[in-house]
Formats: sequence, structure tokens, C-alpha cells
Amino acid sequence: MSKNAIQFTTHHSMPSDSLKNHALKRLETIERHFNQITNIKVTFNVEGTNRYKASVAVMVPPRKLLFADEVASDMYEAVDLVMRKVDHLVRDHKSKIREHPHDDKS
Repeated sequence: MSKNAIQFTTHHSMPSDSLKNHALKRLETIERHFNQITNIKVTFNVEGTNRYKASVAVMVPPRKLLFADEVASDMYEAVDLVMRKVDHLVRDHKSKIREHPHDDKS
């Protein structure tokens, strides 16, 4: 997937380049597990003092949206936690596709 298909959004803050790179590095692992991802939206949100939320929405065929979010006391930790959730969702989706290859009518 091209980096153009990855969109970063923020609420109540400006993400640093190192935070974006950290998220991109985690997304590369997910893309290695399933290379048919069509679009990814990552949202960083500061909800208060020491409360950071990272959300990820992944579009996979056939037009299915996989979504996860996680809250932590550090934004990098929130990114790591949400990427683990997304990786699990993507792997589950991939196994479902393998089990039912002709059952992709959603």
C-alpha cells in the first residue's frame, strides 16, 4: 500500500514526525500479514492530562472496515496497544477469508 492511502488526523494536538513514523513502522508489520489493505486512517487524540487516545480504521476487501481504539497515559503506548488490536483484527479477517473464499458478499 502506498503512503498516500494512510491518513493521519489529530484532535487537540499536532503529531510529531517521530509519532507518525512510529505509527508507520507498526503499520508495516500489519501490512506484511495482509497485503490487501486499501485505506488506513489513524487518529491521535489528547483527551486530557495524561490521557491519550489512538484510533485506527482499516479498510479491507470486500469493503469491510476494521476499527480499534486504545487509551493510555502516553501516546506512543496508545499507538502500540491499538496496533496490536488492529493486527489481531486483520489476522482474524484474513483467516475468515481463507476459510470461506467464495463467501465475500457483505
